[in-house]
Amino acid sequence: MDQANKPSAIKPPPQHNRVLQEITGPLVFQCLKCRLIVGDSFAFVTADRELNSVVLYAKPHNIRVGTDLLWSREGIDIGSTYIMIYCNGCNSTLGKVWRTTPRKLDYIRDLYTLNLDCVMIYQLGDFIDPNSAPSDIHTLPSSKMQQISINKLKDMILILNERITALENTLNKRVNTTSNDSTVFSSTEDNNACIVIPRGAQDKSIETHPNHRILG
Repeated sequence: MDQANKPSAIKPPPQHNRVLQEITGPLVFQCLKCRLIVGDSFAFVTADRELNSVVLYAKPHNIRVGTDLLWSREGIDIGSTYIMIYCNGCNSTLGKVWRTTPRKLDYIRDLYTLNLDCVMIYQLGDFIDPNSAPSDIHTLPSSKMQQISINKLKDMILILNERITALENTLNKRVNTTSNDSTVFSSTEDNNACIVIPRGAQDKSIETHPNHRILG
């Protein structure tokens, strides 16, 4: 039998690709009808394939929680009670808030469950092709890394300042010592000059001016 005429294998029914799709970035949930943002993945708790829903722990600003307590008569949540949630923009039904649940659904009780058939999902950065980014692109460091670099620079400046201060102190001491060991001090007053020579260092060969006095 020709390969082209062979019957194709039976494929399993496709599952909800929005649940199975690999998530690589933050998600934004929008109302399917009016595109109003009704939640994001920063409040994400879990996704349930059987309920075809995503569960959020925080109430978004753009949804409204109903007041009527309803009772589920079929499905995996049979016997549960819940309140419907609606879009503030177009009043469309978005999901449920379960008040009582079977034991296996306790993790979604009192949380905000959005039905995936009622919302549109947009993944931030999904339009960017990772292969199109330039190889020499420079990314800015985080604020934490910048603070670490600043602290290292401060430490280096303090060390250099301490070394400079020590060198200045050493230089001042040497200058003071040289000034104390000076061998000549001259002054002029009434045309009389005075030469100071340390004791024991007088040289008899020194010729003095009549107005000069040698102090030893």
